[in-house]
Amino acid sequence: FASIDFAADCLGNVWKIELIGDCYKCVIGGVFPCDDHAIQAVVLAHSIVDIVRSFAASVQLDLSVRVGVHTGSITGAVVGSLRPRYLIFGRDCEV
Repeated sequence: FASIDFAADCLGNVWKIELIGDCYKCVIGGVFPCDDHAIQAVVLAHSIVDIVRSFAASVQLDLSVRVGVHTGSITGAVVGSLRPRYLIFGRDCEV
């Protein structure tokens, strides 16, 4: 996931929320809303596909990736005190 993190950093305004197995969950904008968040999400999605395609070729494996892009309203909060985590909630992240 380091290459995906790098692509997200290059794009800027990307908040990685969590990794669940092979799922990279992030938010574009977060506390700094942006009008073009959907475009930025699609750019990151294309970058992820390119990163996986390039890695697969370099290790000579038949790998594929599935990318979903969702937009809408969410609420974020820091949850927990022993191991605090930033989580997002809302109908638009239940997809």
